[in-house]
Amino acid sequence: MTTLLLDDNTEVQSVADISAVLREQAQVTRDVPPTMTLKSGDAELIVGVRGNRAVLYWMTYSDDDAVATGGTNPEPVSYGHQQILMPAYTEIALENAIEAAVVFARSGQRPESVTWALYVDEIERSVD
Repeated sequence: MTTLLLDDNTEVQSVADISAVLREQAQVTRDVPPTMTLKSGDAELIVGVRGNRAVLYWMTYSDDDAVATGGTNPEPVSYGHQQILMPAYTEIALENAIEAAVVFARSGQRPESVTWALYVDEIERSVD
């Protein structure tokens, strides 16, 4: 079972609702862009949205935590109430992030539709 939790811990039960919730959250302007956490087993996919851009952070709490790359942001950006610092060039198109979120929600596997790189490597490049 995959669940989607918003920053405020609101839970979305249906995979069908994930796209709508992400699009709705993208329309809200905030000082800090919101995040949603999809959980399946030991894996989490954190999705942050800011307008027509989004970030994806794959977490298994091991050495393979990764972020989607190929984005447009030249500087790191903080997302969510926890102020997760997302590396430069990790904000991808919102629709690509939504597609990846739905794939994860259905399969529990890391989506192959985006390019991934280790978070630790990308954040080191961003802050050097």
